[in-house]
Amino acid sequence: MLLTWQAILQRNYKMKNRELCILHEVRKKYRGSKEAAIESASFAIQSGEILGILGENGAGKSTLLSLIAGTQKFDGGSIEYRKDVKKRLSYLPQELSLYQELTGRENMTFWGLLEKMNGSQIKVESESLLKELGLLEKIDKRVQTYSGGMKRRLHLATALLGKPSLLLLDEPFVGADEASIEQMIKILKVRRDEGVGIVLISHQKEIVDTLVDRRIYIKKGRMMDAGL
Repeated sequence: MLLTWQAILQRNYKMKNRELCILHEVRKKYRGSKEAAIESASFAIQSGEILGILGENGAGKSTLLSLIAGTQKFDGGSIEYRKDVKKRLSYLPQELSLYQELTGRENMTFWGLLEKMNGSQIKVESESLLKELGLLEKIDKRVQTYSGGMKRRLHLATALLGKPSLLLLDEPFVGADEASIEQMIKILKVRRDEGVGIVLISHQKEIVDTLVDRRIYIKKGRMMDAGL
């Protein structure tokens, strides 16, 4: 579809008002590797949208997410964040970051303290989030008694503590049952509608089709498309 210059300028203006993070020709190469893990990645992450990063295993999706999160350094290009966004960025890796011998409440408290939240804030947010995710009745049970889907819901809840403005999710639905996935999708849509920018990696096509507003395809570290 062809757009007039006025429409292009108007659309770009609106996007700039919503941008949380901008990547410009970001590059990452691991030592000893002949090819770059990420090559010239350029795109914007916007508030109030769920952006899907798609590609085959080994394409560089998780590497890209870790660069945005700041857990790995990039070798070239730039990543710019809107004011205070980096302080309110939450990154959820695929591996469960839960203490099995602790209760759901204790896990939430641990992660809340890392976010420098006070005790009353942690209590209120923990109970609210776990109620949204159908886990309030299990809040004082040890995580080792939770099902796989319940652990995934709790894992997501820890990432939502502190009300992040940018949420990075790496395969958050792996091992979750259908009911858990439905609850997770519901809360993510609510946060999206509240203005949170969400970046999602998932190999589950039916979830991606249901959830994402925009997609980026990566193949061997290169962006193939950044479409609607």
